[in-house]
Amino acid sequence: MNLTAEQISTNFDKLIKISDQYFSGIRLEKTTKMYGDLGDTLALMPASSFEHFHSCYPGGHVVHTLNVIKFSVYVYKLWKMCGADLSNFTIEELVFSAMFHDLGKAGNIKFEKYIPNDSSWHVKNQGRFYKLNPELQMMPDNQRSMYLLQKFNIEVSENEFISIMAHEALYNDDSKAYFTQFSDDKTLKFNLPYILHQADVMAYRIEYEQWRNSDKANKYSPLKIVKSKENKKVTDKKFDDLFTNK
Repeated sequence: MNLTAEQISTNFDKLIKISDQYFSGIRLEKTTKMYGDLGDTLALMPASSFEHFHSCYPGGHVVHTLNVIKFSVYVYKLWKMCGADLSNFTIEELVFSAMFHDLGKAGNIKFEKYIPNDSSWHVKNQGRFYKLNPELQMMPDNQRSMYLLQKFNIEVSENEFISIMAHEALYNDDSKAYFTQFSDDKTLKFNLPYILHQADVMAYRIEYEQWRNSDKANKYSPLKIVKSKENKKVTDKKFDDLFTNK
């Protein structure tokens, strides 16, 4: 899978534009500096190392990030429509958490996490186009995300910290603890982590489906909402009547 240089540049510009729209003051200044310093790495890095994971190609990270931001807003609207309490976090926190949920995959400034796999056997037989950089210190991606944000002096709210740390839910031991507390006092007190995780799962699942059906799908751009007959079926009167309080 290949993006053109123009597509990679356009997608990265979209990410910067979102930052300009939702952040301001010192946060915007620091974020702009980080994008400047890490620009080539962030713009060109994949979202994963195996082709059957999600967006495993140069520029895939930005495609995935744009999708998660978009889907986070959609999921937020869905939760709001269904009556969820969304009063204790902001849209800026939602966008910030989505934008930097996978920042740690960039590496540690000196070393990138993903490097092209020089083993043709692994590429051919496992679809592992990238391998982990052996020079990089071991650190979970969510922790490295926080490391990079503090490295660039970008202040993070408690809501954003928890959401980025927890976004992988049961797929990661660091995240799992946020979702497996059985005491009411210890359960998550806001819904942003749930929304971010749901958006992330949607993004990487649909990106996987785009890879699987790559002969039929546009696999190079952030996902578009497609209106179809199937979508219309779930908005017809019979469906609405099932969930209408009478």
